[in-house]
Amino acid sequence: MAAARFNTAEHRIFDQHVICLAGDGCMQEGVASEASAFAGHFGLDNLILIYDSNAVTLDAMAKETQSEDTGKRFEAYGFDIQKIDGQDMQQFLDALNVAKERDNGKPQFIIAHTLIGKGIPEVAGTHKAHGEAGAKFVDAARKGLGLPDEHYFVSKDVRDYFAEHKKKLLADYDRWEKIYNEWREKNPELATMLDDGIERKIPADLLSKIPEFPKIRNWRRAKRAAKPCNRLQQAMPLLMSGSADLHGSTLNYIKDGGDFTRDNPKGATSTLAFASTACAPS
Repeated sequence: MAAARFNTAEHRIFDQHVICLAGDGCMQEGVASEASAFAGHFGLDNLILIYDSNAVTLDAMAKETQSEDTGKRFEAYGFDIQKIDGQDMQQFLDALNVAKERDNGKPQFIIAHTLIGKGIPEVAGTHKAHGEAGAKFVDAARKGLGLPDEHYFVSKDVRDYFAEHKKKLLADYDRWEKIYNEWREKNPELATMLDDGIERKIPADLLSKIPEFPKIRNWRRAKRAAKPCNRLQQAMPLLMSGSADLHGSTLNYIKDGGDFTRDNPKGATSTLAFASTACAPS
């Protein structure tokens, strides 16, 4: 939505990926299914969901509570699926780069198969490694892996790598900042709108734009009929309305804002069969 509203043909100031890390328990949550279905339906192809699939939940092995093919479920949602050995860092990096490069209207789902508690044979591959049961074996495991006694050890090679990587990120940021400043100069109205959104700025006369509700018996219906979201959106263009398939009864549909769809991400109104009804800043 931010990209659709603020990017121009000349300047792309919003082009980031959203990366989410989830585990087996997360895949069982109802809200995760709802959010993923939303992402697939609306074609949020800048979303990369990394599923650390180690077949474990806190109290038991995952097979005790789930037997679905999670990859097929997310494929049905409309995701692109990759399956990798999550402990092979080259495989992971290759899969992540593929996910970043794809621009096909599909969110990305990387299933990374891993062994929980690897290097601690007493708990490796069991649900005990999920909690603190393996903590007492950590020092022995450290020696077994050839690591020094220092806790939170970071090798010189790793420090050197990230020192160089920091330089690259700073250079990337400098390039982006130049584009951003040029965008602000050429699009002052959009820049002001973005500033107001970031600062959550509310017009000083906002309350005056909301009509008074008549003191009648069915005041809830009167309040809805006044359609305050429409008045608010005129004063706050970044306001959007989301409704759990209930715009017909809540009357919080923003008439002039347009519907948010995969073809119109600028839209201010979204009808979601599973979401709460609300007006909120986008």
